[in-house]
Amino acid sequence: MFSSTNRKLSVQRSVVYCHCRLRALVCNANTPKNKGRQFFGCSKFKEIGGCEFGLKVTMRGRTQL
Repeated sequence: MFSSTNRKLSVQRSVVYCHCRLRALVCNANTPKNKGRQFFGCSKFKEIGGCEFGLKVTMRGRTQL
């Protein structure tokens, strides 16, 4: 499971790095509460040494919570 922050981020032209200092991937949530919502996550989250970075994605004029 990813930990998330209360910060929100516009996807447009954004490059986001996780706590591992790797470029974060845009992922889709699969949990019942957040199904289909996008977030930035660590590209190594399934590997040993990956972090639990998670950051909500917002679209201009529309916030995804």
